[in-house]
Amino acid sequence: MILKERLNQWGIGVVEFDFDDTLIKTEVLFTTQMRSFVAQTVGKLGGPDVDEVWRRLEEVNNQAFRELAVNPKRWETVVQRMEEAFPEGRGVFVEALPTLMRIYKIIPELHDRAVETVGAFREAGVGIGMVTHANREWTDFKLDGLDLRNYFDRIHVVDENKHKGPEDWAEAIAEFGVSPEQAIVVGDSLPGDIRASAAIGVKHRVWVPSKWVMYNSGEVPEGTIKVEGIGKVPAVLENL
Repeated sequence: MILKERLNQWGIGVVEFDFDDTLIKTEVLFTTQMRSFVAQTVGKLGGPDVDEVWRRLEEVNNQAFRELAVNPKRWETVVQRMEEAFPEGRGVFVEALPTLMRIYKIIPELHDRAVETVGAFREAGVGIGMVTHANREWTDFKLDGLDLRNYFDRIHVVDENKHKGPEDWAEAIAEFGVSPEQAIVVGDSLPGDIRASAAIGVKHRVWVPSKWVMYNSGEVPEGTIKVEGIGKVPAVLENL
């Protein structure tokens, strides 16, 4: 098996995956519910069009993410700031908050061949870990709804009130009893996955770019392997 030979050649003992937008289509879920939120509110504002409200929602959401990380309660801040931005719609955005909170009641779809990719590494004989940055209850909801829990030896959930950083990858990798040099990290976020793992000495980093602009900006560490789609990761590594 070529993948197993390649991992043995590199001395890899564990592959750590990010979850949202790496293995599952979280961005699609967020975008769908945010679009529904805009559609529900714009007609009641009596002025701004859909594009204007959408642009402001994206701006406010990105700002709230930077300040409050991924705690679902940040949507309350988003709604408050939308009401400040469009005072003519006082109360309209608050009424539509449940549309955003439905994000946490819908199971995202898997990316194409995500399960097969995780399975390929499992067959190659290495440890399989997950380092996910999300509300713990929501993480359990997604794992169990997609029947994915048993694919992973260890699941490391990063505190929803902070941003994923080098210390989180270091802790997760150490749980397998290996060094960062013996790990592969696969993720979609440049700051939270790729640069964070590079900072602790992970040499084998696979970046599967997200559609979120805030996850794709900034420096790409030298040596990072960019792959367009999680399903292509095993083949790309086999051919290095």
